[in-house]
Amino acid sequence: MLLTQMNNESELPRVVSWLRKLWAVVWRFAILLTVWGILLAPFMLLFRDSLGQAKTWAGLWVWIFFEICGTFTLLAAIWGMLRFTDHRHLLSIGLHGSRAFRDIGWGILFGIGMIALSVLLLLITGNARVEIDGAVNGIVLLLAGVAVFLNAATQELLVRGYILQTIQSRYGAAAAVFVSSLIFAAMHPQVFAGGTPLPALNLFLIGLVFALAYVRTGNLWLPIAFHFGWNWLLGPVFGLMVSGRNISCTWQLVKVDGSDWITGGSFGIEGSPAATVACLIGLLLVHFICRKRQIPIFSKRNFR
Repeated sequence: MLLTQMNNESELPRVVSWLRKLWAVVWRFAILLTVWGILLAPFMLLFRDSLGQAKTWAGLWVWIFFEICGTFTLLAAIWGMLRFTDHRHLLSIGLHGSRAFRDIGWGILFGIGMIALSVLLLLITGNARVEIDGAVNGIVLLLAGVAVFLNAATQELLVRGYILQTIQSRYGAAAAVFVSSLIFAAMHPQVFAGGTPLPALNLFLIGLVFALAYVRTGNLWLPIAFHFGWNWLLGPVFGLMVSGRNISCTWQLVKVDGSDWITGGSFGIEGSPAATVACLIGLLLVHFICRKRQIPIFSKRNFR
């Protein structure tokens, strides 16, 4: 009886410490999202009549404008959190210039390669076909790339930037990678409308790929470019659904046919077994190619 009581008493400080860490993470997330919302709200209200055009190609410039607003207001909110609560420089979140161009190049290749592999597997199995519908416009494709890049940067700054790093500082890298990937999947509610569990699984897996890309390099440029290459080829280039959303241009190069379990259904091919295979290969590639660059996420050079 006495031994049990002593064990319970020894566990109490651990529980209290765990709860304090959890609270430190939660209130930081809450403040960040609140500040971001306050900064973004004026733009949303002033141009609310244009919101319906933001994801159409007739309103391409409107889409780019809102992506710019989202990215830079988030950067401002993150800067405030780093400056006044975490006492870190903005660049410490993973925006160092060293190897940035190389990481961007490799990231785009990785992202494009994974989507190309997914489509190739569907083509081989007879669940997709190349069928050109509409004329490709290079200027529209370029502008779409700008919008998609900004969107990818916003998501990576939020999830692999502030969220992952805040969790990692309290619970370690493994927990941060896992939890941030769950949050990333939950940020795409369309995963639950696909009719199968694969969309949620694949979004979690690609979240792991992006998180590992950050952890291995200590920089956000690789996951940002990875994310961009993936979405840009899938939506604007191929004309397919991106996470259950239509961001295609006025053309389509690939058409998908088959059961929801094979093609991903209304969610798109990101919810297909082909994408699962591509994500697993992506995890292995990032792990082995970037393993020599692995550094502590919160090394001394990241602080003032």
